[in-house]
Amino acid sequence: ANLRAERKNIDELESLGEVAAKATAKAASPILSSWLDSVENATIAQLEEMTAPEADTLAMQELSFKLVASSYMLGLIHAAEEEPGSNLADDIIPAIPFTEAIKFLSAKIPLTKSEWEKLEPMIRFRAFTVALLGYAHEIEKAKQILIKSLEDGTSYRDTWYELKNTLEKNESIAPYYWENVYRTNTQSAYVAGKLEQYKNSGVEAYQLMVIEDSRTTAICRNLLSKVSGYGAVIPVNDKFWEQHGFPPYHYQCRTSIRGIWKSQLRRDTKVDTARTAPDIRSFEPMEGFGGNPAQDGLWWQETASQKDQAEKFGIQDIIEEQKEAFRTQLELASRMSL
Repeated sequence: ANLRAERKNIDELESLGEVAAKATAKAASPILSSWLDSVENATIAQLEEMTAPEADTLAMQELSFKLVASSYMLGLIHAAEEEPGSNLADDIIPAIPFTEAIKFLSAKIPLTKSEWEKLEPMIRFRAFTVALLGYAHEIEKAKQILIKSLEDGTSYRDTWYELKNTLEKNESIAPYYWENVYRTNTQSAYVAGKLEQYKNSGVEAYQLMVIEDSRTTAICRNLLSKVSGYGAVIPVNDKFWEQHGFPPYHYQCRTSIRGIWKSQLRRDTKVDTARTAPDIRSFEPMEGFGGNPAQDGLWWQETASQKDQAEKFGIQDIIEEQKEAFRTQLELASRMSL
């Protein structure tokens, strides 16, 4: 039953991500199309020297904001549903338009005005980073396609028109990039929301909810337990969490966590050992994944891989500038809540 519930939760997250990716491609198309017009007759040298020009990515930012905020709120809600005696599990979250998700979900969680004012700048910065990196990645992808056509001696004009046609259909030049990025960011925000809700709740252990099917990676298969048939149950103070951190553990990771309370440990759940979860000793997240998304409230900041990409695209200075602006908002909200 627990795994079925978590599969439903992950399906909700994936659905949010898929809708957001399509909407983002539509929002990005006119920006990218304008850039493409500027390189209609470019040379290899001109393309290689180009970095992503400044552009109005507000629509992309807003979509990313709604996605990250909705994922975080779902984490809060689903963690609250898990607590013994909770009657929230009986509530059904209906299918709602993506644009209305935040309004609907915020009505279901007890966030005060001051709590939301502290949370919003964090989500805004994460959304800004995701949108700007996504825009820069699309530009870079288009550049490489055009450069390759020139190097191979194929028709630059035909290649240019193919890209233009893709954008005019409101499709992404790099659809798999958005799929990876959005799934990773929804999962990070979701787990951060869960961990926030678990604070001061008396949770004794976390169970790694591994969805085992044809899509399960070798990385997450190492987390399976012989007792439950899915993820291992590990005490909250176990060194595993410090060493490996929390999901996501790789690109498009669907593994999540579930809180386990003392009454549940006595009744129907056992902490796993090296005997019941032998492969966990071989577990290692993909580089750049794991960590604690709730530690010191830093889940919203740039990851190491995002910084690397931003440096490559020449936009790290812009992100640093925005980080300071959002940090100022966060500090102001924190002072006002005292």
